[in-house]
Amino acid sequence: MSAPSTPVNPGAEQTVRTRRSVLAGGVAGALGATVLAPAGADAQVLPPDDRYVWRSRMPVNVKDKGARGDGLTTPTDDTAAIQSAINDVAATGGGTVFFPPGDYVVNGGLTIPAEKPIRLLGSGATLNSNGTVPWPTRLIRKSGSTTVISAIGSGTNRVWFELSDLEVRGGGTAGNLVDVQIGNTCQFHRVNFAGTVGIGLRMRNVYNSSGSHLRWHSCGNGAGSPACLFDAVNASPGGSDTVLWDKLQFEGNSGTDLKLTGNASNDAGTVTTEIQMSQIKMEGGNPAAANCPYIDLDYSQNCKFSDVEITVHGGRTVPPLRKAHPFGGTRADKFVNLTIDNTQGDNFPYGIDHSKGALQLENVTILGPATAAIKVNSTVGASEFQLGKLVTNVARPVIDSRGAIPTVSAAATINPPRERLVGVSGSSGSITSISAHESGFMMTLKFAGGPTVAGGGNLHLANGANFVTTADDMITLISDGTGWFEVSRTVL
Repeated sequence: MSAPSTPVNPGAEQTVRTRRSVLAGGVAGALGATVLAPAGADAQVLPPDDRYVWRSRMPVNVKDKGARGDGLTTPTDDTAAIQSAINDVAATGGGTVFFPPGDYVVNGGLTIPAEKPIRLLGSGATLNSNGTVPWPTRLIRKSGSTTVISAIGSGTNRVWFELSDLEVRGGGTAGNLVDVQIGNTCQFHRVNFAGTVGIGLRMRNVYNSSGSHLRWHSCGNGAGSPACLFDAVNASPGGSDTVLWDKLQFEGNSGTDLKLTGNASNDAGTVTTEIQMSQIKMEGGNPAAANCPYIDLDYSQNCKFSDVEITVHGGRTVPPLRKAHPFGGTRADKFVNLTIDNTQGDNFPYGIDHSKGALQLENVTILGPATAAIKVNSTVGASEFQLGKLVTNVARPVIDSRGAIPTVSAAATINPPRERLVGVSGSSGSITSISAHESGFMMTLKFAGGPTVAGGGNLHLANGANFVTTADDMITLISDGTGWFEVSRTVL
C-alpha cells in the first residue's frame, strides 16, 4: 500500500503576496507579484490592485537604493540613496517613493523634479515625537541648514507633489523643512513638521492643494519665519490659490503659526486667496514668539477659516489674530466659530487687530482677562468689518476707531491709507505725487490749510491748475492704478 500523500499547508509552504507585501518588498515584491499563483482553499488573498501589480506603477523602496534608515550619518547619510529613488520614479514618468519604518538622515536636501507626479510615502507620521526614540518614518536633518525637501517649479513646469504618512524633522537646526514653489497640484496627508529654527512648510504660488491631519511643532523663529507660510514668487504673477486643508494642529512654535502674504514687496497680484482651512487647533509658543500673532493675514483675501481654537500661553504680547491687507482688498477673509482662550492671562491688548482689508467674523468667543476683544483701526473702510456674534466671559469692548479721520503729513509725496477721506496736516510745501492705489479707487483729501497740490508728478489736475489750500478745503481724486486724476475740489 502506498503511503498517504502529505497535505499542503498553505500558510507554511505557499507565499501569499498581498498589496502590503508588495509595498514593502520593493523590486523583489514587484517580481513576485507578476507570478502569483492561486492560494489554498483556506488562505485569504486580497484582490489584485493594478496600481501596485504592474511593474511600471510599482513604488520604489528607498532601502532597495541603499538607504539605511538607522538615524546615522556614517559612513554617509541617506540623502543620495533617497534622491536616487526619486530620480528613478521621475525617469519613468512619476510614481511613489516608499519609506519603510526608520529614521532617514537627510542633511544634503532632496529635490523633487517638476512636471513629474512624485509621491513620498512613509509608514506613519509621528504625533508626539520627542526626537529620542525611533518612530515609523522620519526624514531628519541633523546638521546644516539645507531645506530637507525642495519642490521648485516654474511658470511652464509645475510641481506635482504628494507627501504622506511621515515626519519631516529639522533636528533643532536652522533652515526650512519643506519648500514648494509653483505647484499644481500638491497634497499633504498625515504629515508632522517638527524641530526647525526655520519655516516648517512654505507654499509659494501653489494652486489646488488638499491636506489633512497636519501638525507643526517647534517650528519657526519670530515674525520672519512662521511655522507655515503661504506667499508668492517675485518674478511670477499670482499667489497661492485654492487650498483645502482640515484637521490642523500647531503647538509650541517659535514664531507665527500661520501667515498668508504676497511676495517680498507685496506687489499687486500676488495675493494669497481662496484658502479654506477647518478644524484648527493652535496652542502655546516660546519666548521667540512673544511678539508674533498666531494667525497673520498680511496679504490675503477671500480665505475662510472655520472651527478655530487658539489657546494662548507662552507670553504673547500682541493680538493672536491680525488682519492687515496693504491695499485693503475687495473680498473679505472670514472666520466662523473662532475661540481665543486667554484664561492663562497673557498680556496682549486685544484679541483681534484689524487694520486693513475686509474681515468677516461670525460666532467669535474670547475668554480671559478684561482686555478688549477686537480693535478696528481707522484705516479700515466703513464696509470692511462685519461682526456676526461675539461671546466673552467678561465685559470687554470692541474698539472701533473708524470715526476718526486718518491723517498724513504734507510732503512732496504722500502715502495715504486706503480710505475714502484722509486728512492732510501741515501749513506749507507742495504735494506733487501720491502713492498709487488700485485702479478705480476714489479718495478725498481734506486739508488743515496751507499746502499746495501741484501737477507734475503723478497728479493730473483739472485744467492744469494748482490748488492752494486753506483750512477745510478738499480735493477728490481717482486712481488709474498709477496716477491720480482730479474729480472735484471744494473751497470753503
